[in-house]
Amino acid sequence: MLSCGHEHRVRKSRDFFSEIIAQGIVWSIRDDGGFPTSTSPFGVTAIPFWPLESRAQKVIDNVGAYRGFRTCRLELSEFMERWLLPEKCLAIFRPRFQGVGTIPSAKH
Repeated sequence: MLSCGHEHRVRKSRDFFSEIIAQGIVWSIRDDGGFPTSTSPFGVTAIPFWPLESRAQKVIDNVGAYRGFRTCRLELSEFMERWLLPEKCLAIFRPRFQGVGTIPSAKH
């Protein structure tokens, strides 16, 4: 049996990929230093991505650590070739902007 937390992460991941495939675009944020990263309690480094520019912009507008960042549009093909690799870890964000995301496992 899957835990509620696991089911939630799988659902968020599925929704994210459905949206980006439908649009052909993925959004992240960056500044002159590049893309922000965070590290999970397990030592996994993640890079944030959103299915909509408005969601990425909401984080920039509401999370102090990201002030000065700008949204960054990635074509789906670039995202898949550059970021969607087994050695990479994604942080998938849904409508909330508190800076909390889902980090899917490569097993998903």
